[in-house]
Amino acid sequence: MAIGILANQHQRRQSAVMLTLRSCHISRSILTAFIVSILLATASFASPSGQSPVSNRKRAALAVKGLQSWYNKSTGLYGTTGWWNSANAITTLADYAGVSGSNKFNGVFKNTFSAAQKTSSGFINHYYDDEGWWALAWIDVYDRTHQQRYLNMAESIFANMAGGWSNNCSGGIWWSKDRKYKNAIANELFLSVAAHLAQRAATPEARGIYLQWANREWQWFSHTGMINSRHLVNDGLDAHCRNNGKTTWTYNQGVILCTGQPTVTHCSQKPTQLRPLL
Repeated sequence: MAIGILANQHQRRQSAVMLTLRSCHISRSILTAFIVSILLATASFASPSGQSPVSNRKRAALAVKGLQSWYNKSTGLYGTTGWWNSANAITTLADYAGVSGSNKFNGVFKNTFSAAQKTSSGFINHYYDDEGWWALAWIDVYDRTHQQRYLNMAESIFANMAGGWSNNCSGGIWWSKDRKYKNAIANELFLSVAAHLAQRAATPEARGIYLQWANREWQWFSHTGMINSRHLVNDGLDAHCRNNGKTTWTYNQGVILCTGQPTVTHCSQKPTQLRPLL
């Protein structure tokens, strides 16, 4: 199933996103991060009412100020939310730094890199999807700061995630280290981290390894049946390795779509690189 087919379902998923936001409890800090992300995505475009792009950037700045009011310097995490959601907040902050051209949050990145490891050393814990969110966060921070330690951390996290691959259900990584359930989000994040690291690999050999993992993951994921007849991604696989029909979480749709972005932009120039994603 091509990513382009998934993209055609935008309007249908838009209403699903709104339903999810209305029906689920979302922590204040992550809701703020969500709003910042929307503002950043529209920062380059004028609104239908003729407002300038600057207006959205100003709103993003105010939202980031609100987001940072929940930042706990001693833990390096965000109040009102959990471990992996703090990775989302760091990603949002890094995205804002990129749009605004500011380096004022470099100290926040540095502090979280150190302080948050008191909670989970190396940003490794029991859940492979948690690890994927942190890997993407540090890749984003690396792009803003160009400090190698952040990319090294993402590579280290990915190596741990790769250890979750098994032949159960013909492939894919487990959701957790209990090794009892294979779901969409852990595998989507595994694919996304592999694709992002391939772009930033220091050597052709390393790039080839990450591309191989990304292709291997996509070939498996796209044939599992987790992408249903409505072109939406369900939660995971049942005990018989079939689509379990569970919730089509909005992040399951978003992560797989966003994974195509670096692929199309950077990897499609060579026919052998991640061609199945196009």
